[in-house]
Amino acid sequence: MASGVTVVTHPLVQHKLAYLRDKDTPTVHFRKLANELTLLLTYEATKDFPTEDAE
Repeated sequence: MASGVTVVTHPLVQHKLAYLRDKDTPTVHFRKLANELTLLLTYEATKDFPTEDAE
């Protein structure tokens, strides 16, 4: 049975998460990091989606 949890071990994601979790991260940086992480995690979440060739 799958747990439904995916651990992303990419160093860039881990670096951004660490900075995001830091209580001293300024709000403006927090928002920027959250946006960047959303993009990176979208790639991770969709990497196994089936694809089709296009003409």
